[in-house]
Amino acid sequence: MRLLATLAFLLCLHGSATFIPSAPFRDRPETSVRPIADAPILLVGKIVQQRYVNRFHQSMRLARITVQVENLLRGSVDGRTTIDFYNYAPYFLGTTGPVSFPRTGRRYVLALTRDKSGLLRPVWDYWDSSELVASGRHRTVPLDSSRTVEQRIATLLLTPTTEDFDIDLFAAEMDGSAGFARLILGVPAVIAFYQQQMNSPHLAIRIAACENLTSDFAGLFDCWDPATVGDGSLLLQRYGRIPPQVSRRAHRYQQREIANLEGIWASRAAAGRVDDWVDQLDVYSLAPDAELRRRACRLLRKYHPNRPSPQCP
Repeated sequence: MRLLATLAFLLCLHGSATFIPSAPFRDRPETSVRPIADAPILLVGKIVQQRYVNRFHQSMRLARITVQVENLLRGSVDGRTTIDFYNYAPYFLGTTGPVSFPRTGRRYVLALTRDKSGLLRPVWDYWDSSELVASGRHRTVPLDSSRTVEQRIATLLLTPTTEDFDIDLFAAEMDGSAGFARLILGVPAVIAFYQQQMNSPHLAIRIAACENLTSDFAGLFDCWDPATVGDGSLLLQRYGRIPPQVSRRAHRYQQREIANLEGIWASRAAAGRVDDWVDQLDVYSLAPDAELRRRACRLLRKYHPNRPSPQCP
């Protein structure tokens, strides 16, 4: 009887133990890889639960992350609405840099793959390969399949919904969302986004839009109307109000560049470097100053005649 009782106890322990997958660490490749563009499985989902399992790699521990799938953009998850994927996350030591640390309750664009055993894994471990979605729950992804998946994700990040939408989170993450969109959609789209959010019914969003607009494009846009952003007590930064030293330097440099715009671009053309600075011309071509817009558009037509510039008639 004692032997049978012991066997029964061991079987009970085995049956209740947490599944520990064999999950080799996935290194980030040395070559340039764009996870959202290249991942075999791409989805938007909300983190439901995270828990560590007993498998380690150096100072990292394997985490099992449960996700509620909301939008599947590429690949297959076998029709499931809830999935688990496994990621090695920081555990023993401190971290620096953009490590993967998703927060439960937050929504992300997840770039995933399957390992040899069929487990869902991020395209690489430890380092972040996701994008936080602060714009709320999207029943459908903006645009259609004629656009690239990166264009659709960038538009999704900039399109707030009314479902499961956190005003303060959207305001706090606006700069990061716009940063991703700037790489994919270009400067004019980001400026238009900030200007659109200046009409938001929510004060926190209007303040964030104005701060980012003036911080990213110092000295070009004036949106500090008390009727729009209040008395200024909630502002984090403003050129001339709470000016970080770097903003003052950037503003002085920009004013010198504007004064000699044509000469600077002639020098860049002689050095074969006009493509490196075309985004800056896009910014100037959207400035409120009509004369600056005219000069920037003339340079865009001269040095980038085949580049679409809808802001320039």
